[in-house]
Amino acid sequence: MAIQNMARRSELLVWASALLPVVMLGLGCTDPDCDTGSATCAAPETAPLLAGPPPILPCEKTPHDPKLGTLRLHPDFIPLEAARLPQDLSHLTAVPSQTGFSLYGIRGTLKTLHSLGKWPHLSLSETPLLEVIAPEDRRFNPILSPFLVNDGRRLVTGYIKTNTRGTGSILIHDLEALTPPLYVPAPGNASAAAMTGAAASGISGFLVSGMGLAQLGSVSSDSAVYVLKTPKQPDRATPLATFAPEWAAVSSVSAYTSNGIAVLGYFSGMDTQEHLHAVPSAAQATALISGTPLSLLDWPEIYSGNSEAFFVSGFGNGLAIHRGTRTGTQEVRWIPLAHSSTELSAVQAGLPLSLLWSQDTCTRVTRLVPMGPDLLVGIDDKSGERLVRIHKP
Repeated sequence: MAIQNMARRSELLVWASALLPVVMLGLGCTDPDCDTGSATCAAPETAPLLAGPPPILPCEKTPHDPKLGTLRLHPDFIPLEAARLPQDLSHLTAVPSQTGFSLYGIRGTLKTLHSLGKWPHLSLSETPLLEVIAPEDRRFNPILSPFLVNDGRRLVTGYIKTNTRGTGSILIHDLEALTPPLYVPAPGNASAAAMTGAAASGISGFLVSGMGLAQLGSVSSDSAVYVLKTPKQPDRATPLATFAPEWAAVSSVSAYTSNGIAVLGYFSGMDTQEHLHAVPSAAQATALISGTPLSLLDWPEIYSGNSEAFFVSGFGNGLAIHRGTRTGTQEVRWIPLAHSSTELSAVQAGLPLSLLWSQDTCTRVTRLVPMGPDLLVGIDDKSGERLVRIHKP
């Protein structure tokens, strides 16, 4: 199991134990015909998610594609370059530049940030850029939060201190400055996503889903989604979105599409499912300018499903969702998202499709990382783990 997914699993239990009396893994809206364009998803199915069926031949003898292994790719997409992934990388992000993309990663065991060089020629730097955990917090043996994101200049990641009911911090590292990294108190930081200025109606910053960011360290706040504005040194986060009280929500995943749609998630204590809502850029801007956070209850739910092995990424004008188990992949689903052509403050979700799917248990997806308009997919099989760039023509 990828370290990133183990971190996702650990932080979910940490936050859920602070907010919910009981957390159980549930079953989700996994039917491909689920109505993702409406305000709610159809009723959950009763069968659990599975990885692919057992292989006919042993995996060592099963034919493998050098890029995709035994996975199948939707014909509307093409695989481009592939690169071997250095070991012990729990987190990964791709920073755009004039000459391509520079990759950065976190070594999960050491909790250190490293440069990996230019895509696709990756090599782990021997000397880390920095240690992720602030010196004063290292005695708490923090858990790394399951995100490393960038806005083209700054890297953002986070951690939660163990046995502190969710107390933690966000780290902001400026790649172009010689100043020390900035740590922002961020209890319960569950996820983050960079808001690209051109797509986000001029907004610049990071979405952060967690508890109490606006109070700078207080854990008394309910789970919500905040915007950590850049480039100025943040001294306060602006609330962007709240969860309905009846959801018994715990902060979950966040993603941002190339066309400026924010996908905000929560784990529900009522049905023990992951839920994703889509918010258009106009609504984001209105909430930030007015200072009044929007309610996710007012925006369409585009997906609900099992929390096991659940991770997402923005991919072009849509969202990629990994579905499967802790030991395998069933599919990577892609949901196209667009701003309504008739109503400025509305989102249209297209029919979901299986971007990648499993024929057997010989190959699994380990991570999804946005890289410009494309998607880097971590693929693990008998040849080890590699990154494959997926492109939509």
